[in-house]
Amino acid sequence: MTRKEFLKCAAIATAGLSLSDKLKFTAELEAASLSATNRTLINVLLEGGPDFLHLIVPKPSTDSTSYGYKYWNNRTETISRGAAKGDYTSWNNAYTKDYKEFTMNGQTFGVLQKDSAANLSYNGWLISKISAGKVAIICNVKHSSSRDHSNSLMIAQTGLYGSDPLQTSVAGWGGQLINQIDGTANGNARLLSMTYGIRQFCSTSSSSSNKAVSFSDSRTFGLSRIADITYTEDNSDLRYKRTRALQTYLQARRADSTWNTNNTIFKKFTEQHNKLLNLTNSVKSVLSTSNPQPTAITNLYAKTNATLKNTGFGKQIANLYDALQVSALNMRVASLAYGGWDSHKNQKTDIEPQFDDLFGTGKAFDTLFSQSGGDSVFGNSVLMFYGEFGRQLKANGDGGTDHGRGNFIILVGDKVNGGIYGTLFPDKDKDNFDKGNRDIDTTSAGKFTSFDPIYDRVTSWVYDGTMTSKNLSLNSETANIDTSGSVSLSNTTLISS
Repeated sequence: MTRKEFLKCAAIATAGLSLSDKLKFTAELEAASLSATNRTLINVLLEGGPDFLHLIVPKPSTDSTSYGYKYWNNRTETISRGAAKGDYTSWNNAYTKDYKEFTMNGQTFGVLQKDSAANLSYNGWLISKISAGKVAIICNVKHSSSRDHSNSLMIAQTGLYGSDPLQTSVAGWGGQLINQIDGTANGNARLLSMTYGIRQFCSTSSSSSNKAVSFSDSRTFGLSRIADITYTEDNSDLRYKRTRALQTYLQARRADSTWNTNNTIFKKFTEQHNKLLNLTNSVKSVLSTSNPQPTAITNLYAKTNATLKNTGFGKQIANLYDALQVSALNMRVASLAYGGWDSHKNQKTDIEPQFDDLFGTGKAFDTLFSQSGGDSVFGNSVLMFYGEFGRQLKANGDGGTDHGRGNFIILVGDKVNGGIYGTLFPDKDKDNFDKGNRDIDTTSAGKFTSFDPIYDRVTSWVYDGTMTSKNLSLNSETANIDTSGSVSLSNTTLISS
């Protein structure tokens, strides 16, 4: 379409609108397209321990010795869909109405797709990606030997099972990945943190500390500039005066040879300031008032009637949307986090809307990838969803589940070879449903994996297939997991080139 044709279409489309609505409509039509020219990891930490066994369930069975019977009989309170203990008919009715059934790698399971009683639909985006073969569900991952949040969070973010919760100096696996990407060849590749505080996942070595950047409020990112503060002759705003004084001073110092010899510490200071100012200008030149966020993006975190239950996570998606417009950032790793998964009670009410925030139609990632350029970004990205641990097999007495040690990890992406990696519902677990305080089995040979091969496959793909776990200095465990046969995750093509 030519610019003339574009403006003609815009004029027709905005006929009858107010001037402000016309300007908003035209700005959204002309908004910068999303772009990810290099392979990108979008890391989503689900803090609190998500119960993925609430999202992904076995088909009910009449066989009282089967996993399908044990699961539904011991989780009637958490499922809360008119199901009763020992009542296969009620379980099957709930399963038929509220779950989308799949059979992959010889394993049948249901994914939560609605709450019929409340007339709500759930997880449409995830279901569409599973149907398209773009989702890998990695089973029975050994998360932590502890059920302590802080310790397990450290382990999940570093990949080191021996990590202590107070070892804040340990680099995260995202930080180690960005350390390994050559800055010159990749144009100063960066890890961007979308969260309010930078997570341990982002921690880098001291020599690469400039590669992790906080991007928690994209529209106010960077240094304060004179141009960003309204000025009049009688302006008494101290921010303007201080900014003008500092910028004028540093500009003069950059031209001062006595400050910029190789033997002075001042050169490092002025050079760093110049780098930050240039990056600020690059970001603000794209994220200008003439390029507002689309309404669908701002609605994710709106103060009233927000699309998402968790508006803080909606803001992170908006930050990610903005980052994907600014090529100068060269984002190769994005760090996001969604809390509130510690579901000791009222699990159905509390976590089903949260799953939908992540995986629903018109929700976080569906909205992001529906924007202009979103398809190309999805084609060059891998999304990883995981928590610090999972939940116990048997429901507790309050309609929830308590801390457990094992869990699934979910990968989504156009290059992901979808399927079930491992055994969704191991035989050993079915016998533990009738016992209290039991976790997903992460001990049986061939039925589990450590973080190591998963992080290895993800980081190798981001690093164009040349990185190994040795570069990351993670654990040496490389346990096999099976996909309708014994296949080592470290050798299989979990993600295609």
